[in-house]
Amino acid sequence: MSEIKNIIYITYQSFPANTANSLQTISNIKYFIKNGVDVNLVFPLREKKSSADLNIINKHYGESLKFKVTGSQHNYLFGSISNSSRFLYLISHFLWSRKIVKNEYKDIDKSTVFFTRSDWVFFFLSKKKFPVIFECHQYTKIRKLLIYLSLKNKKSKVIFLNKNLKIDYEKKYSLNDNYSILQNGVDTELFLENYNKNKQLIFVGKL
Repeated sequence: MSEIKNIIYITYQSFPANTANSLQTISNIKYFIKNGVDVNLVFPLREKKSSADLNIINKHYGESLKFKVTGSQHNYLFGSISNSSRFLYLISHFLWSRKIVKNEYKDIDKSTVFFTRSDWVFFFLSKKKFPVIFECHQYTKIRKLLIYLSLKNKKSKVIFLNKNLKIDYEKKYSLNDNYSILQNGVDTELFLENYNKNKQLIFVGKL
């Protein structure tokens, strides 16, 4: 893909939230902006505390970022009831992803670049032949298959967060020039003395 100026970042995450994944998304957006990229964050309003108010999001993460936020209606069971199951997550994720791509981006310019950590969003955007980048941080059986099907679109690309993910993928499927290995970095601004420390989070993985 040529130099990117505009990104639509679609994710099935909820904001604001005290999760490592949501913090990583905000950090990604922060450094897209620092590199001159305009960002539109699109996510489902699937929980009572979900908000598309940028002021609320910035306050929660201790930031002062300027980007567009689009909260999408979510009429599915996951998030609407307490202790939602993994099955409800999978079904709701699939249905929301299909709806958001089909209804919201059916007439958009095909030069628009999308970024996502959702395998289903990646799949449905790829079927529409959009330029889309998928950040792969772990595997499920379904996800590996969806990556394979999505990469049939020449405009689809994958970022593997470590070389082991790439090696494991190639045990079953082949890769051409449609991937990069780009490990997570640390946002050193989180450790500045004058930084807002109310929402610090350290993620050490599964203990």
